[in-house]
Amino acid sequence: MYLVYHDYVSNKYGFHTKGRVIQLKGKWGYGGNSVSYLYYPIVQFYSAGKQELQRRLEIGSSIPLFRKGQELKIVYYNDKAYPTSAIWKLLYWGIFLISLGATCVQLCYW
Repeated sequence: MYLVYHDYVSNKYGFHTKGRVIQLKGKWGYGGNSVSYLYYPIVQFYSAGKQELQRRLEIGSSIPLFRKGQELKIVYYNDKAYPTSAIWKLLYWGIFLISLGATCVQLCYW
């Protein structure tokens, strides 16, 4: 639910622009009992005040989803950059619906 709400707020109040991937930065991620290496794209874009900025996208993945030089639509909100497209919205809603379904199953068999 948080991802869906956050996507709504950032899309409503954030600055929509286009950016270009200038670098892929790797980082070790720790979650629960697992460790994984995640790739985060560094995006260069212009703010509402026409200032050139570079920010790491807040979405990382175990396989590179973006490539250097790729252009993409982003939302700049609270000094952070987020990708914006129908695919991300589907992903957020998919996670939400799967979580909701798992909760319902747990309640039914509890």
